[in-house]
Amino acid sequence: SNWCEKLTGHFDIIISNPPYIPPSHETILEPELSFDPKTALYGESQDGLEAYRIVSHQLSNHFLPQGKVFLEFGKDQHNEVKDIMLAAGFSPIKWYKDLGQIIRCGVFYGI
Repeated sequence: SNWCEKLTGHFDIIISNPPYIPPSHETILEPELSFDPKTALYGESQDGLEAYRIVSHQLSNHFLPQGKVFLEFGKDQHNEVKDIMLAAGFSPIKWYKDLGQIIRCGVFYGI
């Protein structure tokens, strides 16, 4: 479905890894990612974060009280993702770094 469009029910935890790579980065992408479908990698906006704008507004209909959403994103995108989630009424509670010590996952409280 289109993100949460056909999702039914309410959940304590939702985990998502939407496409977040800006389309302009296709020529500089690591070769091992060339096997993934482009729709799984590249966001539909200049900054690559269009899926986050869409899903952030759909998620609130599927949370139990104090539910949490875990989102993966690209290098240096955590502030933009935080702003998108704050605008949709979510609160950031924790950031996780990858093995290279880059913030790559955020946890947000539901509405």
